[in-house]
Amino acid sequence: MAVPELFNNIKSAAEYIVYFMGLYHSVMDYEIQTGAIAEPTTASKGNGHVVVVYNSDLDRVYLWVRCNGDTDWQLVTDVAVKKNSGAIVGIQPALNFIEGANITLTIANDAVNQEVDITIAAAGGGDGDQDIFYPAPDPDDYKGTYASMLLLDDQVVLVRQTFYLPSNYVGADGWGVHVIVIPDGTGNLRWGVSTNFAEVCNDEGYQTHTDSIALGQSAVTADEVECLDISDGLTGALAGDLVGIEFTRDAEDALDTVDDEVHYVGIILRAPGEE
Repeated sequence: MAVPELFNNIKSAAEYIVYFMGLYHSVMDYEIQTGAIAEPTTASKGNGHVVVVYNSDLDRVYLWVRCNGDTDWQLVTDVAVKKNSGAIVGIQPALNFIEGANITLTIANDAVNQEVDITIAAAGGGDGDQDIFYPAPDPDDYKGTYASMLLLDDQVVLVRQTFYLPSNYVGADGWGVHVIVIPDGTGNLRWGVSTNFAEVCNDEGYQTHTDSIALGQSAVTADEVECLDISDGLTGALAGDLVGIEFTRDAEDALDTVDDEVHYVGIILRAPGEE
């Protein structure tokens, strides 16, 4: 005979002991344990058995019950937590659910069904989201073995590139969008961006949405693969949008102190959690 589930009108471990012992004429024992949490070692007696276990190392009391003829003990005072049906990770009177990256938890007490409902929703992240790289559209030079477009010194140079925001793109706050450059010199790179974006195959004009990042400076180091964040130039862009950017290097301005050529390598979309 299996140990019955708690009846709806049984609200505490103490009430369960009274109910169980009255139903099965059970014997109650006490046992002291040390080390890891374990089932009682006391042999079953009578038609049922209740054992109160005190673990001196953990300074906790646990209540175990077993009906006559059963081989498995059941813990009724606390919740035993396992991972993938493995060993018990812990036994505590409460569980604490923690929202990880890109996870939203909705927890509600269902008094009618006497349960707690937990809904786990994932927004982006995870194995389904992958970084996407769009190489320079018209390479005219190489930095080592990296195909690139050359941004000359002492000139204003423009690069235009098109890329697509995938179906799992959740906005610039979740994804990182970067222009990758490799400078030949060290200093402040003066650059800016203007963008157009529109939803693909939805009868939107190509200039339906526009945005920009004003010219400014970013510190760069010679021969390092640098990422220039252009997310602020994509305000309001959504999954399924086709994006056209115009990247400008203004090396005529004295604020550009790289004093050397810069190699435009392409654009990378970095999935949430990958930056």
